[in-house]
Amino acid sequence: MINKKYPKINPSYFLENMDNKALQSSLLNSLFRNEFDQTWSLNDPYKSMNVGNREFTVAPTEARLPDNFKDDGSVIYKYNSDWYRSDDFNKNKTSKFHILFNGCSETEGIGGNIEDSWGKILHTKFSKKYDVGNFYNLGRAGSGWHQVILDFFVYEEKYGTPTHYFVLLPNIGRNFLWSENNLGGWDYHQKYVDREKISVFFNQKSLISIENQKNDLMDFMISWKIFEKYCDSKNINLLVSSWDFAELENICFMRQNKSVFKMNEEDASNFLIKNKKTLSLEKRDGHKGRSFHEWWAYEFEKEAEKRWGQW
Repeated sequence: MINKKYPKINPSYFLENMDNKALQSSLLNSLFRNEFDQTWSLNDPYKSMNVGNREFTVAPTEARLPDNFKDDGSVIYKYNSDWYRSDDFNKNKTSKFHILFNGCSETEGIGGNIEDSWGKILHTKFSKKYDVGNFYNLGRAGSGWHQVILDFFVYEEKYGTPTHYFVLLPNIGRNFLWSENNLGGWDYHQKYVDREKISVFFNQKSLISIENQKNDLMDFMISWKIFEKYCDSKNINLLVSSWDFAELENICFMRQNKSVFKMNEEDASNFLIKNKKTLSLEKRDGHKGRSFHEWWAYEFEKEAEKRWGQW
């Protein structure tokens, strides 16, 4: 049963109605308890809905959108037993290759059906050439690079080591910050560099200075280099890029993280222009449309073949 008529809620609903215990324990599950963060799924209106099927027509991030957002029933959000938009995770895999995807809301596919997300598109491409098994996706709206690493370790402990790990990073200015608001404790915040072009879209609390961004970049490069070493030790093929071209430019310019590759902006323009009549540029909530996801999948496929040839 699909919850076609999802109740409209105000942006503060999830914070006002958080169970104290759930907020304190679940948000940091991946760090302290080797469990996935399931905070939003533990609270109303989700826990009181038909969680047996775990199918909805609006995601939590969409529920926070302005009143002019319309649930037209065209998008189905189906979550697995761990509350990820993925096939059910499985310990007993029989496929030759075990591939895993991760990222933020773009990888979760917010705003559209999962078939329109870059990870699912890439998985479909690989399925035609390789024995890759089911579609396993850890993408979660709001996630940053810390959670991409932490959730990977939880997944590996529970469901085994993947042969390939594909990650589309968001901006790196996402971090655990101590907050005295609400119940106190750590929250995970999204911060954006205070550049002229984007500052008009965010309030000052969501912006960080260029100086702080430089510190965040250094933290990322060191931490990611350690994670790359870990993946090397486990023979995991790690391939990473970002939809944030400014962040990607900085990371690639430093030449410290070998798993990160730069997608070509000129190629993107040509690809989007070529497909603009047949593929959407934007989803119903403002996330990137099918054209962008097709291009991301194309770039990952091309880079994978360049690095590893035929698997």
